[in-house]
Amino acid sequence: MRRVISQYNISTLWLAELCRFLPKSWFWPISCLVGYYQYYFHKNKRRRVIDCYRRLVKVLEIDRDPVELAREHYKRQLMCVAANYVYKGMTLQQWTKYADVQGAEYFDEARKLGRGMVLTMLHFGTDLAGWSFFESKNYDLVLMRRVFAKEFRSERHKHFLGLHTKALFAGEQTGLSNPVRQGIRMLKQDQSVIGIAIDGIEGKKFTKFPIFNGKYEIEIRPGALEIARLAKAPIGFGFSAIHNGRVVLRYFPVAVFDGSKPDDEVMQDFLVASLKNFENAVRTYPESVYWSRPLMDAIGMVDKDKGKSDDPME
Repeated sequence: MRRVISQYNISTLWLAELCRFLPKSWFWPISCLVGYYQYYFHKNKRRRVIDCYRRLVKVLEIDRDPVELAREHYKRQLMCVAANYVYKGMTLQQWTKYADVQGAEYFDEARKLGRGMVLTMLHFGTDLAGWSFFESKNYDLVLMRRVFAKEFRSERHKHFLGLHTKALFAGEQTGLSNPVRQGIRMLKQDQSVIGIAIDGIEGKKFTKFPIFNGKYEIEIRPGALEIARLAKAPIGFGFSAIHNGRVVLRYFPVAVFDGSKPDDEVMQDFLVASLKNFENAVRTYPESVYWSRPLMDAIGMVDKDKGKSDDPME
């Protein structure tokens, strides 16, 4: 399902520019105001989001009001799509002021191995901010994007979408083999952090993994793990959310292909642990859910916008 607020709309970029210019403490109140407007003046989209939350509450077996969750979801949308841009250029000290960050030390330790790393996420919260945080730590960030993201010409919009960094492009025109080769070369040659949404980038195949107490299944693409395995690079998982008006960033212990276990076992264990952490994120921060096609398919919702995603990572 398309986002409540599209990253591609010029009005979204203008709002992000305004929030970037104003004190950072104003970001959350402005996001709430924009969310209220979208919630009360776009009834069809609102009904659809409420329906999704009704289904999610049932799947998770939690005692939450779907209407309240939808309202809170709307309040977070500008912050979700714009945090990467509004917080761009902040120092590490500023990040700790405006965001709640835990687990980044796992990547700092892995960096000592002398190779690049792969950081994976699923579409949730403000995923771009979850990657770009590492720029404040002087990591060289590389995002894997769908090939149509190359079409953007505006430098300002490229920065807004995280396209100003080096990128690996995958999709129908490129396949997956060429981006994989490029990624492996980068990881072996330098200490880049390659960011990949494992529920979004197209590959030759997908694998369905159990989620939500094992009663449902979600599609996961293999590209990130293939790159890490072939490069023998550490791979980690993280997620981001919005809570109490602040960005929440959580990172988890990395997996390494050091020969102590078969590669297939490392990959399997990593995916199982990552999906467990993702499920915990959905349960803890349901208001920050991104209604991506894989998530909607997993909980049995029909995506009326299927094939019309407005996210270059999906």
